[in-house]
Amino acid sequence: MKGIDPKAREIAKDLARRSGMTLGEWLNSMIMDEPDEDDGVATLPRRSPIPDPYDRRSRSRRLDDVYGEDGRGREGPGRHENLGRHENLGRMGASLEVIAERLEAAERRSTLAIQGIDQAVAGLVRRLETQDEAEAAKARRIDDIAEELREGHRRLRRLEQDAGTEAREGLDKLDAALTAVSTRLYEMDERQRAGVSELRDRIEAVEKAAGPGAGTNLLSQVGVRLDDAQSRTSEALKGLERSFAALDLRMRDAERRIEPDHAREASRFEKLAESLTRQVESSRTEMIRRLDAVETEGRVDRIERALAAIGDQARAAEQRSASAVEGMGREIMRIARNLNGRLETVEAGGAGPSDARVAALEQKLERDLARHAEAVDQRLSQADDQHALALERLGGEIARISDRLSERIAQSERRSAQALDDIGRRLSESTDKMHQRHERASGDLAERMRQSEERTARLLADARDSMEQRA
Repeated sequence: MKGIDPKAREIAKDLARRSGMTLGEWLNSMIMDEPDEDDGVATLPRRSPIPDPYDRRSRSRRLDDVYGEDGRGREGPGRHENLGRHENLGRMGASLEVIAERLEAAERRSTLAIQGIDQAVAGLVRRLETQDEAEAAKARRIDDIAEELREGHRRLRRLEQDAGTEAREGLDKLDAALTAVSTRLYEMDERQRAGVSELRDRIEAVEKAAGPGAGTNLLSQVGVRLDDAQSRTSEALKGLERSFAALDLRMRDAERRIEPDHAREASRFEKLAESLTRQVESSRTEMIRRLDAVETEGRVDRIERALAAIGDQARAAEQRSASAVEGMGREIMRIARNLNGRLETVEAGGAGPSDARVAALEQKLERDLARHAEAVDQRLSQADDQHALALERLGGEIARISDRLSERIAQSERRSAQALDDIGRRLSESTDKMHQRHERASGDLAERMRQSEERTARLLADARDSMEQRA
């Protein structure tokens, strides 16, 4: 570029080098940044009027004027020296004002940038605080979940201990009740056998006391009567026939009275046995139904209530079985007393010709008693088997429910552990991301502030150098 003072060119090169640009780029930026500088400089009150050709000059010409084309000023006549000095001073003032305006604009931009950065940092701080609060809430929630899990484990262990204790107590009570029932039945059987043996002994004693003596006396009387008079024989035979006929009638009446009573007692005995069987069956059915309900619902409190109900039912079944056995014993004792009374009545009325029927009744009674005792034994054994099966099924159901509860607890623990691991991993990832963002934002902010400070320092240094050079 011709017509530029070498000193001004060196200053422009220095400024361009400090700005990190070439001389042409720096000149272009200076020209394009402030296209309306001419009007601003022309209207300054401190500048004297200048001719129109000077206003139409470019920025490079004005820079040449600013940085001292003093030779041309000195080349003019003496009358232009004062005008040149005034123009130089006006140009220097305009340049200083332009530099001051640029410095103020740079300061405003720096202030705005710093305010934006401050707002961004405040937003980041608020987000970090919100994230910290969310993490604290998550940590509290995790602590609550852990406490709930621990409480569930404690309740489950306590339930297992209580359920095991109650089940053992129920089984012990049921075993004791069954033992008492079997003992009572054994004692009742022994009493029945003893009563039958006593009855048989008494019948044999009656036969021994009545049979041979009565026959001998009758034969002797018949012989005497035959020896005394043949005429009285027919009368004695007729009287004997009448006696046997009356005894036969009495025996038939006795049979008719005994057999309905015996039938009624046997039917009552059967009804008692059937009621006992029904009670045992209903207890077993209710127990199975409760177990099925516990299985379908699958809840711990229902298991507790079912175990309590099973214990109550076992106690009620115990009481009903004991009362039924006691009633059965009372009925059997009443039957025995009635039989003893009827036998005593038959003995008192004369039992000579009716010994065979008494023996037949005794055998029939023994057979009926044996049959009923066998039926009772079978039903009791069936009830024992059903109770054993029910208890075995109860144990199996309790074991299966315990296994299911253990499996569900293990699954819940695994899910809780996995959820805790996921939450920890997400928290660590979010923390790392927040730290990285914060570090990037801090680095960017520091870099931008450093660049702004460098630009401000550069501008201030350039202004200072230009001021020093002009001075």
